[in-house]
Amino acid sequence: MFYQKRKISVFNNVLERLLHEAVISLEVADSVKDHTDLIPTIHADINSKESALSNRVADAIMGMIKGMGYPVLIKPEAWAADIADMYTR
Repeated sequence: MFYQKRKISVFNNVLERLLHEAVISLEVADSVKDHTDLIPTIHADINSKESALSNRVADAIMGMIKGMGYPVLIKPEAWAADIADMYTR
């Protein structure tokens, strides 16, 4: 587990926040890959339910992560996103 605490100003919208989270996840994934030669799976904080706000940007976030060469999971399979949420409140 990697843990990093940052103070970030308020995001303007959900897409901006989720893009930021995805970029941080990609940076960590690159570091893991560089140090272990393993390709980690990124657990994105995206809800698969169509009624969820994060679902509106699911294709963009998943496309960005897959485009960088990493497998991606979204909720409910993305269990690590739920654990990370405990540390961000």
